[in-house]
Amino acid sequence: MSANRIQIKASTSDKKVTIPLGQIFDEVGREQLLEMHDQIEQQNNINYIQDYETTRYTPNYGPEFEIYYEFEFWDDITNPALPVYVKNFNILGYQNLDLVRNHKSFTKSFFKFDFFDSPIRKEQKLMFSTIMPTNNCQKQAAVINESEDPAEYWAQWSDGITLPIYDVYVPAFSASSGPTGSNENYYLQWLKDRELFSANTFYMSCKFFNAKTGTVIRMINQIPTPIQGTYNFEDFFYYQVIFNIEIGNTTPKYNYTIHPYNSVVGATGIILAPLGETANGPIKFYEFVTG
Repeated sequence: MSANRIQIKASTSDKKVTIPLGQIFDEVGREQLLEMHDQIEQQNNINYIQDYETTRYTPNYGPEFEIYYEFEFWDDITNPALPVYVKNFNILGYQNLDLVRNHKSFTKSFFKFDFFDSPIRKEQKLMFSTIMPTNNCQKQAAVINESEDPAEYWAQWSDGITLPIYDVYVPAFSASSGPTGSNENYYLQWLKDRELFSANTFYMSCKFFNAKTGTVIRMINQIPTPIQGTYNFEDFFYYQVIFNIEIGNTTPKYNYTIHPYNSVVGATGIILAPLGETANGPIKFYEFVTG
């Protein structure tokens, strides 16, 4: 071909044919460089070193630094004509005997708090979660039903107690750092290195997992009007949680506050009080009723 620049000349007197191709290549050593590049990229992307060490944040509520939660469930069974929210586990199908004897159908149930980076459901990412077991809730006195627990009922009668009672769990818990209180769900852990996620505001939602019925109940942060209907997720399903790092000798240095949230105005600016000491507290969740 006329386009072929390589010409091979041979004669009958030559014992070998010389092909004029260059023997020096620019690619020498490049294979090793490519292997090194692959190793570096794999190390940077697969085994990228990130600091996941966490810092413990304390609720910044008063001198005792306590925090208090309450949960209410929709009771349309006791009085169907006038349903209300109630603060007890009985409406979920638990008998007092389940609560007193720590039956697995109760102890395997729990509240789950999810913390998102945004209240907008289509955009949000789950950042971390915490779990509150039901048997970490508070207790209150309840009258023993003879037909439900005859052994305990007549045992107390034989001791001269004419109104037998025992302590049952209720859907509420308080947490503190004191020696006598429980610190379950008291501290929140978050990343010490803020390069991974620089924001300090999260949006907390709550669900209740009922091991007795195998159902999940989503909770809302206020009683809506009307009770049943479709609601704006940003308004009803979240509390705003703000992590603070104090400057100077203020304690606790790493703390968080929880605020009522409204999608129109953002956080209301009200810091919820512990133990229901003011109208702004405690942190309350209500069963989300649909239909």
